[in-house]
This record gives sequence, C-alpha cells and structure tokens, in this order.
Amino acid sequence: MLAVLASCPEVLRVENFNRSRRLRPRPKVPDIPVAIAFLARYGVSPAILQQGSSLALAQGTGADEALIASGNICSVRFYRALARHLHVPFVDHYMQLSPQACWHMGSQTGIAPLAPNAQGLGYVMAPRGKALSALLKSVKAGHRVRTDFAITTPQHLTRLALVSQNRRIASEASQNLAREHPGLSAVDRISHGQAYAGTGVALATILGVVLAPAPTSLALFVLCSVLFSIVVALRIWALAASVQETPVRPEPLADTDLPVYSVILPVYREKNVVRKLLDAVSALDYPHAKLDLKLVVESCDCETLAALQGCTLPPFCEVIIAPPGSPRTKPRAMNIALPFCRGQYLVIYDAEDEPDPGQLRLAAASFAASPDTLVCLQARLCIDNAADNWLTALFAIEYAALFDVMNPGYAALGQQFPLGGTSNHFRIDALRKAGGWDAWNVTEDADLGLRLARFGLHIGVLDSVTLEEAPAGLRAWRLQRQRWLKGWMQTLLTHSRNPVGLWREPCAAHSITALVLIAGCVCGALFGPGFFWATVYQIFAGQLFDLPAAPSAFVNYMSLTLFSAGVACCMGPLLLGMRRRKLLRLAIYLPLLPVYFLLMSVAAWGALIELCRNPFGWNKTEHGLARSSLRRASFGPPASGRPICATPKDFGEVSS
Repeated sequence: MLAVLASCPEVLRVENFNRSRRLRPRPKVPDIPVAIAFLARYGVSPAILQQGSSLALAQGTGADEALIASGNICSVRFYRALARHLHVPFVDHYMQLSPQACWHMGSQTGIAPLAPNAQGLGYVMAPRGKALSALLKSVKAGHRVRTDFAITTPQHLTRLALVSQNRRIASEASQNLAREHPGLSAVDRISHGQAYAGTGVALATILGVVLAPAPTSLALFVLCSVLFSIVVALRIWALAASVQETPVRPEPLADTDLPVYSVILPVYREKNVVRKLLDAVSALDYPHAKLDLKLVVESCDCETLAALQGCTLPPFCEVIIAPPGSPRTKPRAMNIALPFCRGQYLVIYDAEDEPDPGQLRLAAASFAASPDTLVCLQARLCIDNAADNWLTALFAIEYAALFDVMNPGYAALGQQFPLGGTSNHFRIDALRKAGGWDAWNVTEDADLGLRLARFGLHIGVLDSVTLEEAPAGLRAWRLQRQRWLKGWMQTLLTHSRNPVGLWREPCAAHSITALVLIAGCVCGALFGPGFFWATVYQIFAGQLFDLPAAPSAFVNYMSLTLFSAGVACCMGPLLLGMRRRKLLRLAIYLPLLPVYFLLMSVAAWGALIELCRNPFGWNKTEHGLARSSLRRASFGPPASGRPICATPKDFGEVSS
C-alpha cells in the first residue's frame, strides 16, 4: 500500500516539496545589536527591534539611529528608556552648561559638561552610534560605569548649548570669519587704501572732465571697453566649452557607503512654504538615518515657529532657534547651524526650494569620484513659476542661461564662477577651514565662491535640478536684485583691498577671473543698458557708420564691435539655455529683454545707494505666492504634528 502511494505523482510532488524546504537555507536574521536590545525590557516589540536591525545592516549605520530615523520610536522615548536602563536621571528641562565647554562639541561627541552645582551631576549625555554601543557593552560586561551624568536627547542637548551660551554663539556666527581671516569680511567695509584710491580717481576724473573733456572721455571709454572685452571673451569661451560639454554621472554609491549628509534650511518669515519645504526634504532619496537636517529659525520669527508647531517634523530634523544678534542675515543663521552639523557633506536649501529627490546621492557620488580640491558643487536652479507673467518668464530664461550653459562652461574650463544662493553642496571640513559664510555680506554665495578660489579650492556643477520660485511682482524683483548687486559690490570691495597680495597668491589666475566676472556683472548692470540704448540710437541715426577722423572713428568702431559681441554673448547662452531647459515656448518674451536689462540697471543704482546708506540691510523676498508650477505637488491637510520642543507627555511614558 505504501509503495502504491509513493508511486503517485501527487505524493511525489509533496515529498519533493518537503525535501526542498528542508534543504533550502533559511534567510539570515540579523542579531539585535546591543544599542537597541535593551528596549525590549521597556515595551518595544521584537518586530520593531528586528526591523531596526535590518535597516542598520542595509544602510551601514547605528541601530539606534536607524530605529529613530524610521519613526518607529521617537527620540524622547528612546533616551528615556536608556536613562532608566542605566539608572541615571533623564532631563528635558533647562540645565546650565559649563562656561568652559566648547558649545558645539556636544552635538559632535554627545556629551557636554555641566556647570558646578547642577544637581550633583557632572555631565549631560546623548550618546548614539558607536559611543552608545560602547557604553551599553560596558554595562553588559559588568564594568563599573560612573553615574554622575544625566541622559537627554540630542535635540535637547543642542537647545541647552544655544540657551546657555547664546551670546558667545551669536558673536562667533557674526565675527568668526573676520577673526580667522582678517581682511576677508565685508564688516570692515573699505580700507584706507581703497578710500584714498577712490577719492583720487574721482577727483582726477572730475578735473579731467572740466579741463580736458575729450581725452578724459576717451580714457574712460577705453578702460570700460577693456573690462567689457575681457568679460565678453570669457563668456564666449565658456559658451563654446558648454556646447561641447557632456555631463558625466559617476557610479552611484551603495547605501552602506553613503556618508552622513547635513542639510541646512535657513527660514525667516516663511510660514507659507515651510510645510512644502519639509515635504520636499522628506522626499529626498537618501537613508534617513544618515540625514542631518538643521532648520534654522530666528528667535523673533513667531509666525514661522507657529507654523512649525502645526507640522510633523521628520525624525532626522532638528530645529535651531538662532539667538538674537546682528546682522540678521541668512549667512549668520547658517554660521550658527554649521558647528552643530555632523555630516561629511553639507547642502543649503532655501525655503521655497524643491530639489530633485536623487540630488544628495548624486552629490555624494560626485565628491567620492573627485579630487579633494573640489570642495563645492552647484546644482542647476530652475524657475518653477515661469508661467506667472513676463517677469518670471524672463527670470526663468536668465536662470537657464546661467545654470545650464554658463556655469557648466566655466566648470569645464576649470574656472571659478559665482555660486547661486542655494543648492550648494560642500565638503564640510573645507567649508569650516575657509571660515564659513560672511555674515555681513548680503550675497554670501558670491563671496564664498571667490574666497574658495583664493584658498586654492575649486567648485563644479552638479547635473541635478532644484526648482525655485521667482518673485512675480516688480517691487519684490527689484529689491531682490538690488540685494544681489549690493552683495556683489561688497564682494568686490572685500577682495580688492590688497591687490598686490591677491596677485602674489598661488591661485591668483582663478581668483582674478572670478573677480573680473563679478565686476563685469556689476558694471554691466550699472552702465550696460545706457551703452546699449546709446548704441541703438547711433545705429538708427547713422552716426556709427560715418567715417570721422580719429579718435572718433576708433570709438565708433569699438562701440559697434562691443555692441555686436555683447549681443552675441548674451543671446547665445539665452537661446541655448532655453533649448536645454525646454523653455522655447517663452521666446515670445525675448523682445522685452531690453526692458528687463533697464530694470536691472535701476536695481544696480539702487544697490549702490543702499551700499552707502545701509550696507548690511537684507531685503527679504516673500515666497509662497506663485500662481503656476512646472511640477505641482499636492500637500495634504495640516497635520496635528508634534511640538518643536517636545516633552515626555507628547509621547507617553516609557512602559516598565
């Protein structure tokens, strides 16, 4: 009977199936690391612990960091359980740190000394990663561990540093660059040499115009022509290089090889877009356990803080409330956050930005495949609301020419170029050695790019897009452009204080090239539209085609040559950028370019006046007013969220 059953096909299939199950290797289940294993005693299910272990193994990070970043357990509950496990107090209230403590090292090391008489405690700790594992292994092995410390969360440790040493933090954020690199900060305004030289040139020009107007006018024309000729030649050279440039993407890195990446989000009066910003950053395709997000808010910005209270913050997000101080600028806010960053790389995003989800992965792979001297990568910026009106359409065309044509061309030539104000990716060690940002320069990106060039460091482009919102109103556009031009003027003054020393620097060629480009932008905005319209008038009046005697003939021929070359080096990048960015439908707005450049000249002269009256004033641009979008995202209703300064009551007590 058994032989008959065994001969049946169905029985044979079942037997073979059972045998294959016995022979098939079972999937390897990772052991629960010591960094999270203790949580089983405090009500955390084995399934959650197993998931945290798997995430840590897949991402190459600490199990505690992977578990918290996954959202399965909040930071407060984790560290409260850790404190109970170690039989030490858990603190979520204010405690005075030691005045001798290095205020930002707590975020790096997870430990900070307390002031004397702090309830009999010597330290406050928020260990994570390897430090946490080493501590728990010592406890498990029965080693004696000192108990004169308290446990808190990493976020609360940062808040303790900000409150305990707010004056010191505010001072270093504003003055650190001037102290470390004297003469490279805009806080010094102009030097005595610049004042004497400027006064001498102004007096000589006035006397020349009064006593010898014709030779003086010719000399000024020649000087301006030389500058414009150099700028035009550089632009045409970069345009030719950009035409031949083909972006090469490096091999992507595995999750285990990706480093910790810091993201700084400086926001000020951004209640309209802060939810969209958090959603855009949360959508980044990067292991959350390796994201270190710092959202910097001014202490007086109650409306943004209130908007954040209604948002669900990602587990990897830390809100830094900047202590009061001056100047109240974006670079100062970023300087406050910089020492608290834990990443190997760092990126800056503005409040209205929507970066490509794969941008951080691409940047990490690009840095890994590049020499150490490449310390900054500029992503391509694209205007999202180009369809709002003619002003945003021309803004989008301008950005397409700059970020899709000119910057790649300069990078292909190995030349420096002015950075954009957002989507700058840095090697964080090089950024710190360069002094961070200049808190007194209202266009800190242009200044930093030139300073990196003076230090012998290079910048490149990243073939990834970040969507931005352009101001749709004429007044908002003018104030924003006025701030940019004022910052470029500050940069020129800062880096021309010692021309002899600049010339003797090892990387003088790159520095001077970047300085000439910025000078060309400023002078072009100040005098370009006037020169353009004067030349157009002379062309239609027939004056340029007369054959007068020298030197008028030289002036006429030079004017016509510069006019033709200027139009070519302006329209070439615009048309190529429109084609690459697929904006050819906006070509109907190109006839308005002369009006656009005339408005830029108005902003430039306003910037010059403001540089004298209010050099460090920051013209805030309001966001969240766009009426159109290239990539419209839908956001759900406001979530109940959790408070920024969370307390144990917000998460429930740790079960025993």
